[in-house]
Amino acid sequence: MFEGKPNLNLSHFINGLKTNSSKHIRREYADTLEKYYWKPYFWSNSYFIGGVSERSADIVKEYIKNQKNKNSPPTECSSAQKGYSF
Repeated sequence: MFEGKPNLNLSHFINGLKTNSSKHIRREYADTLEKYYWKPYFWSNSYFIGGVSERSADIVKEYIKNQKNKNSPPTECSSAQKGYSF
């Protein structure tokens, strides 16, 4: 999740993000990658960017944070969602 200015060129931003992260991953994990990954490219050509309101941003942030917690049931209503109507 990130916040950008309205004049940000999203396709250039995503291209730079994919390029730099691919270089970093290949440099740091070259030995592991060569065993399991044989394609000449790392990312797909596609991407998705969506927008959220300021109020729902807290819900999205909590959802992202809870992705690391595999014991959290996905349907559980968090404190940020209580009282929020969809």
